[in-house]
Amino acid sequence: MLRWEQLDALWDVVRDGGKDWYIYEVGHGVPKTPLSGDALAAEIKTIDTFLRAQHDYDYCGIVYADKPSAPTLIKVYGSKNLGASCGSSGSKTWPRWIFSLEKPEAVGAKLDDKDKPVWWKTFTFKRPK
Repeated sequence: MLRWEQLDALWDVVRDGGKDWYIYEVGHGVPKTPLSGDALAAEIKTIDTFLRAQHDYDYCGIVYADKPSAPTLIKVYGSKNLGASCGSSGSKTWPRWIFSLEKPEAVGAKLDDKDKPVWWKTFTFKRPK
């Protein structure tokens, strides 16, 4: 999603599509159940608010969907941890969140408090139980 308007449209498709979505915060436990309805809308709002606060540019460019009009997989990158996403640095840059219609598998490294990025301290992400 290069533009914020494209991200808005993607969120509308996800929220209004009537599907259950797994939202996996990379480095944390894989979600056991998908979200839908109000719970899904609340998570989208939380993540969207965070992205806009942390990525203060007139363009988005940090959210990728396999098919924006009918997505099944969405990768949301943290703007402060983009690194060399093209892979030229030799290290893998993981998305911050993965939205998936299928139950995801764990990727990336598990984050301990000492390994969390600095922005983590300013953000409270409430996961559904």
